[in-house]
Amino acid sequence: MPARAPTTPKLDTFQGETARWPSFMFQFRLFSRGMNDAQRLKHLLGCLRGKAIDFVIARPQPVRRDYHQLLRVLDQRYRVQEDPTLVRRGLWHLQQELTESIDDFADRVGIQVRQAYPTGDDHLIQNESVDHFLRGCTDRAAALMANLNRIGTLQEPLTLLPVWVPTEFPNALLQVPSARTFPSRLSRIGPLTTV
Repeated sequence: MPARAPTTPKLDTFQGETARWPSFMFQFRLFSRGMNDAQRLKHLLGCLRGKAIDFVIARPQPVRRDYHQLLRVLDQRYRVQEDPTLVRRGLWHLQQELTESIDDFADRVGIQVRQAYPTGDDHLIQNESVDHFLRGCTDRAAALMANLNRIGTLQEPLTLLPVWVPTEFPNALLQVPSARTFPSRLSRIGPLTTV
């Protein structure tokens, strides 16, 4: 059987949805490493659809032919710069949606914390992400268990939460110490509900 040549990863397309611009650009920058500007321009134009390509067509020809100029105008058009103070206020109201998986909620928390602290170091981002994840997690018993295990990164509760299922430990919820015993993160998580 003949060996196959490695396939080039398929890039996602961008149709002008402002909310998708950061993730599209992250993926595009990873994909275009090692390319020259002409190759990057060709691949970028090949990924644009709908409103995004219409926006490019409306630019002057010198902008459409220069990768850096085109990227700058696209970034100005589609990158949403929210005031970090407003994003930080919104973090206090983050709640896991009923249909949202724990992984999806963790991703959403991580993205919003990065927007809230654009110049924050990794330690600050991790601490805030964990705090807001634990506060907004719908499974309070799982959040408590994660807190008791001294979670240090946002990935740790994701490994613990599927293990902590209240039906496996029906009496454990009744034996959990009060929130006053753990004033750090737990006091901000909210009341525990028994199943």
